[in-house]
Amino acid sequence: VNTKTGIASNSYEFLKADKDTKLLTLVPISFAHSVENKELEPQSIGNLPIVFETSEYGKVVIEDIKITDTEIKYTYYKDGVVPGYLTLWFYDEEGDEIDISSSVKESLDRHTGRYTTILKLEGYENDISKIRKIKKVSTFSHSDMKLLYDQQIKIDLKE
Repeated sequence: VNTKTGIASNSYEFLKADKDTKLLTLVPISFAHSVENKELEPQSIGNLPIVFETSEYGKVVIEDIKITDTEIKYTYYKDGVVPGYLTLWFYDEEGDEIDISSSVKESLDRHTGRYTTILKLEGYENDISKIRKIKKVSTFSHSDMKLLYDQQIKIDLKE
C-alpha cells in the first residue's frame, strides 16, 4: 500500500503472453492456512523428468538437476497454477534428509517459462560427502490453495 495515497498496487507477470493474446482471465487464489501443506514423496534424481503434483490445479516438472561440490543447479517449469519458486529438499538413497546451507540465485526465461535455481554451496559449512550422496528430492503440496472461479474476471484484449 502506498502510504501517501492509500492505494494498493499489485503486479502480475504473464509468461508467454504476447501481442497476439486476445483474452486475459484473472482468477483469485485463496489459501486456507488452516490446512498443513504436506511434503510430497521424494523422487529419484536419476529418473528425470520428475513431476510433482503440487495441487489439484498444477504441477512442477523438474527437467534437470546437476550436483557438484560447489553448487546444486536445477531447471523446471510449471504446468498449471503453482505459486512462487520451487523449494526442494534433498535426500540420500535411504530417504534421510540432507541439510544444505547455501545462497540462492533464481532466474526465469520469460519466453520458455523455464526456471533455473542455483544453490551456491561455497562459503557454508556443508558436508560435501553427504551432498555427494544426494539421490532424491521432494517439495511440498499447496493443498490449502483454491482457485475462486466464481470470482474470475475476463478482460478482452482485442483491438
